[in-house]
This record gives sequence, C-alpha cells and structure tokens, in this order.
Amino acid sequence: MMKNKKKLSILLILCSWGLIGSLRNITTQDSMKRYDGLTTSPFYFGPIIIDDNGGTSGSITWAEAVTYSWCSGGGTENNPYIINDLTIDGSGINDCLIIKDSSAHFVVRNSYFYNSGPGGYGVKLLHVTNGKLDSISSFDSYHGIQVIGDNNQIINSWAHDNRIGISVSGSYNLILSNNVYDNTERGVELLYKGNNTIDSNFVWFNENGIWLSVEENDIVSNNIVHDNIKSGITFYLSYECSAIDNKAYRNDRGILLSGGVDNKIKRNEVYDNSDTGIWIVGGDQDIIMDNEVKNNANNGINIDDSNNNIISKNIISRNQKNGIYLFESDNNLIFENKLFNNTQTGIFVSDEGYISGLNTFYNNTFIINTINAIDNVTSSSWDFNGIGNYWDDYFGKDLNDDGIGDTPYLIPGTAGNQDQYPIWDDGDDLTPDIIIKSPSMNDVFGFDAPDFDITINDASPINTTWYTIDGGANNYTFPGLTGTLYQTAWDNKGTEIITLRFYANDSFGNIGFKDVVIWKDLIAPKIRINAPTPNQLFGVNAPTFSLTINEPNIQIKRYSINGRPNITFTIETQLSQSEWNTIGNGTVLISFYVIDKAGNTNSSEVIVRKDAFVPDITIISPISDEIFGNAPPEFSISIIEEDLISTWYTVEGSIIQYPFIGLTGTIDQDAWNNVPQGEITITFYAQDGASNIGSETVVVIKSIPAPPAIPGYNVFLLIGTISVLSVIIMRKQKHLSKRN
Repeated sequence: MMKNKKKLSILLILCSWGLIGSLRNITTQDSMKRYDGLTTSPFYFGPIIIDDNGGTSGSITWAEAVTYSWCSGGGTENNPYIINDLTIDGSGINDCLIIKDSSAHFVVRNSYFYNSGPGGYGVKLLHVTNGKLDSISSFDSYHGIQVIGDNNQIINSWAHDNRIGISVSGSYNLILSNNVYDNTERGVELLYKGNNTIDSNFVWFNENGIWLSVEENDIVSNNIVHDNIKSGITFYLSYECSAIDNKAYRNDRGILLSGGVDNKIKRNEVYDNSDTGIWIVGGDQDIIMDNEVKNNANNGINIDDSNNNIISKNIISRNQKNGIYLFESDNNLIFENKLFNNTQTGIFVSDEGYISGLNTFYNNTFIINTINAIDNVTSSSWDFNGIGNYWDDYFGKDLNDDGIGDTPYLIPGTAGNQDQYPIWDDGDDLTPDIIIKSPSMNDVFGFDAPDFDITINDASPINTTWYTIDGGANNYTFPGLTGTLYQTAWDNKGTEIITLRFYANDSFGNIGFKDVVIWKDLIAPKIRINAPTPNQLFGVNAPTFSLTINEPNIQIKRYSINGRPNITFTIETQLSQSEWNTIGNGTVLISFYVIDKAGNTNSSEVIVRKDAFVPDITIISPISDEIFGNAPPEFSISIIEEDLISTWYTVEGSIIQYPFIGLTGTIDQDAWNNVPQGEITITFYAQDGASNIGSETVVVIKSIPAPPAIPGYNVFLLIGTISVLSVIIMRKQKHLSKRN
C-alpha cells in the first residue's frame, strides 16, 4: 500500500546526477589534501616556469612571479621568495613547476603537484641554490621532485606514485622528514655529487628505497625504510658515505653496498628482509659496525668479492641461513660480533669458485647456532694476538683461569682450521657473580634514565661496583646494589639499543661483569591509515580498518569514534559495531592512537561519512487497485535520498530486476505479459551509496475482458436458420406431390 504520511522531500530529478558528480570530484581532491596534510589554492594547469635568466620560452622571472597571489617575498635569506598554497595539474603532458638558474633564497610550501607528462616533473629545481621545498605533495609523475643544485632542502613533503620519488644531484642538500612511497623505481636517489644528508624519512613500497650512486660523504641516518621490492638502502660506487641509525626491514635486501670504498654502516636495525640483511659486493675498506641484523630470510651479513673490510660489534641473530657469509673475499677483519640462533651457521667461509683468504676472526661470541662456524679456506685465522672466540659448544678446561681454553677449538669444514685461543670460563674461577634483577632484557625506556637493582654473589668482599652504557668509553661507579643510571650519560644516547654492563671488583682483584640489553626510544609511533579512506561512505555496518604502524615497541593500540571512550585493539579488523550504532548520520571522526613501551604517543585521524537512512520512496502512480489491461502501467515516484546510486523494480516477486533512470517510466511490456490476470504486486527499490536499500510496493489489477459481440449477429443467425429450414420443408413437400 502507498504511504500516506506528510514529508519534506527533495524530489530527485535526472539533472541532479551532474551536480552529485561535481561534488564527488571536489570530495576526492579534498580527501587527498587531508591525506597529505596540505591545503591548496589556487589551481593551475602546468607548467609554471620560473627562470631567473629569462631564457626559457613561456617562463617568468622572480620579479614577475611576485605579482601573482601565490608568490611573495624578496629573495634574501631573511626574506625569501615564498610560493604558497599552489595546486598544479600537469594534465598528463606538461611539467608542473620548474625553477631554474636561481641563486635567490626561496621556499615552496603547502602546495600540490601532480599528473606531469611522460618524462616530466612534479617539481624540478635546475641549477638552483638556496631553495627549500617544505610540506609539498608531488605524485603521478616521472620524477616527483628533482633537484639539480647545491644547498637546497626538501622537508616534510610527500612523493608517491611516481617513477622516482625524490632525485637529487648536487652537494650539501638536506632531505629531511619526507614520506616517499609507491614509486615504481626509486624512492630517494642521490646522483654523482656528495656531502648530502638524508635524515628521518619514511621510505616504503618502492622498488628501491634509498639509492646513492657515485656519491661522496653522504650521510643516510634515522630513516625508516621498509617493504621495498629490492633494496632498502643502496650505496653504488660511493665513497666515504654513511648509513647510521636507520631501520631497514621487510625489503628484499636491507642495506646493499656495491662497488664502494670507505663507506660506513653503523647502528642500523636490519631485520625481517626477504633476502639478506646487509650485503657487501665489490666493496673495499668499508666498516660495518654496531648493527643489529636479525630475522632475515637468507644471510645476516653477506660479504661477496669484498676486501679489507671491518665487520665488528654487530648483533646477528635468527637469520634463516648464515649469520655472516664470506665468498671470494680477502683480508677482512671480523671481530667482537655476537652471533646466536642462526639457522644454518654463525659464520660460513666459502671456497666456491674462488678461494677466500687471509680473513681474521676473533673475540666473536657464538651461541645456539645450528653450527657455530664452517670454514673451507685454509688461510683463515680464528684468533688474533692470543685472543680467539667464545664457542658455546667448547668443552675444554681453563686450569690457570686466564679466560682462555687450554686446548684449541676445531672449526668444522674442509680446511681443518682451529681457534688456538678459545675464550672460555670453566666455572672454576672466583670472580664476582652478578645477577641483574632490573632492568630486564629488552626493557624499553624514554627520556628518563632507568633505575637498576642487582645482586652480587662473591666469596670475598666487594671493593667497587660500576657500569657502562657505551662499551666502556665511560664508566660510572655507584655504591650499594640499587640506583638510577646517570641522567646526563643517558641523555647523550639517542633512540637505540643499549648494552648496559655492570662490573664488580672484589678484594682479591677479581672482576666480574653481566650485561643486559635495553632500548632507549624517543621516537613516537608513526601511523598510516590505509582504510577507511577520507570521506568514504558507510551505512549501518561498522567500517573495517587497516593501519601501517612504524614502531618496534608497541605497547597499546586504541581508537575512538567522535571523541567517545577509547577502545583497545590488537588485531586490525572492524570497528566496534555497538560504538558505530551510537553515532548519528553525517561526518564521523575516527582517531587511532598508538603508545609505545617508552610512553611515546602518536595519533592519526580520518573523517568518514555515515548514512544509516534507507532511501524513502513514495509511489505517486499507479495507485492501489488501479485496473490495467494489456498495456502495462506507467509509473511516477518520488525518492528522498541525497546519495542515490541505483533504482529498479520487480513485478509479482520475480527475481528479475528492471533498472530505470529518473522517476517516471512504464512497466516492462514482457514482464506485464508474463503475469496472469488478477492482483499484481509491483515493488520499487532505491539504493544509496552506503548500500542502504529502500522499497515501496503497490498492488494493481490486471484484467483483460472477453471480445465484444457483433451487433444483430444473433438475430441474423436465427432468421438464416429459419429460412434454411423453410427451404428444406418446401422441397420435401414438392417431392412428395410429384410422387403422388
């Protein structure tokens, strides 16, 4: 039956689709601006070319640029030119913004560049010094951002969905705190110059993350580089470059040095890569030190055709093949590394193809590897100056308690090499035994130095106790068995893994020590919301969500909806349905929070839309019990719905749906022919963008009358019949009279 209720309705007509399409385009662009943290205006089709020499066709100078609303300033260090709030679409054929031959100080900020032509640029700085790109977004281009010049900065910007995200050729440039992802070839590349700094960037989902080619004295530090198809960080034919304090994980190879000299890889976390953690091929005189290399699917550190390198003080654990693998490499020093829980071997020295030689291994610690070491090269040395290595499967004696085993340790492998001076404590010495009650292994701390609590067991009185957090460079004495680490020393450490070592010296001069590994974490978690997307529309069902969280020490993950109470979650699935039910229609703010074990907190938000109302349909015609014959009914309806997606009807409950456009039409003739006479149910449906479906039904009568009679036809038939009978009777009478 039809609804008989009074309503304020917006009658949807066909032309409304154009307006809705326009609003959707605006919504898409706005959502991208929110995603990148930018607000952009005015809008231009590219390119805009600023050539301070005025030699490029269609270009303007800085003096001309400041006449536009998007540019201001004077070009000096204290009053730079500022390009602000600019959006440029390259329209698939042009570059977006080019600045060339400029030594003026300038800043491009809070702007948006995209869709350059093949081989084109979102932003290109050509032969430029003193430029700064701050909080810009560049995507859908061959090069997102390219800088050729010196003393420029790229900070707080986004470069994604390009072939190359950020490309720099020059010296003394700074690439700081950028988000570089989903580029098909390289995220960040530096070419043919040097003395650049790449610091604190997020680089993920590229083919190669950070790529340095023929560079000198570059510093790559504090970056988070993950989920790149090939290498996370690559040094190619580079000289005296450094990779320091980076996290490289879930790439194919974490860090790759190829053909370089005098490079340094220090204090990086390299883990969960699908091939090798750190790979040196063709490298000489490189230093790989103080890294944590773990959980890689191949080798932890791979040394291939590389000579005269130092591999020292690394923690190498739980790699699926070898902790350290040497192939065709000579004169390398491998010392003071900790190798434990590697699936095949701690260190493997291969003679395949070429006999590696003269490599020296000493003061390394081998614990719980399937095989601690295999050496197939006779020229290797497994001790140096009377110091060998610690082997957890050595069962010799140390009768003179000098810390060296009395018998050699045999290295497995075809070479038959031995560690002549294995480090060993057979438990018969009288050194103090230290038990660390707190902090515990892998505890995480923030700005405040941690407290400690130890116990010391010794047969003799204890003279002195002290600790170090920097490998013995500085020692700090303390009385008693409890205390707090020296705050100034703690402040000098950055976000890193710290080995805290406690010492005790007894009255006989015996020194014992014990280590505990802890974290100092000053970096707040970083959150990327993959789903839902900005301005996405949902109905009565709560949205599912997906996050990318860059934080190794997650403590708590929470979310809230429209500022309501926080909900803690562990698995990213679906928002609480009960919470979603409390939210009315309209915009909904979803806030995600992550707290790490050091108490660092960060949040990220996304605004979505909720529409729980089903489309409201009123059937204007046909009316209930209206009678129709062979011709199907025409219909007219009204719909109250601001985000209408589709409309259709069914006839007499058929599974066949008949879509229609607009609000008027005629019931399908074949559908009408296929139903019998009598009451016919016609149901109209409307679906909105949130998948809400409304319906309304009307019952009409199908009645087809019998064919009408021909006027006078019955009388004519009767008279004809009587006439025929009369003729027959007359003929019979005449026949009888003749016979008589």
